[in-house]
Amino acid sequence: GGFAIYSRVLRRLLRNWRKQLKFAVLGFLLFTIVGFCAYLAVHGLINTSHVVHVAESDGLDSKHFGSVWEVVAFALEFTFINSLLEELFWRIFLYRELGAIYSPPAVGGSEAGLL
Repeated sequence: GGFAIYSRVLRRLLRNWRKQLKFAVLGFLLFTIVGFCAYLAVHGLINTSHVVHVAESDGLDSKHFGSVWEVVAFALEFTFINSLLEELFWRIFLYRELGAIYSPPAVGGSEAGLL
């Protein structure tokens, strides 16, 4: 099935995780620095009191949320759990549906049909 194929490909890709770690950390730092610089460049352009006023007029004030922890829990779930499930679903779906079409032909005793 699709999950078994994805699992094998993922294991093969993660064999060399130590070599990839420095690039992952470098990429994370690069995007963090770029994001922070972008924030510094545009933070003065946003009128926060107007944004708060518009949000409150649309009903997004603190009276509609039980506590700050509910908002934090929703944000964490939406950011990490939802994105992980979506990523796994689409990767498994694409391996299952498109893997047979775009996989190279199997050679001798190698694993058949892995991308």
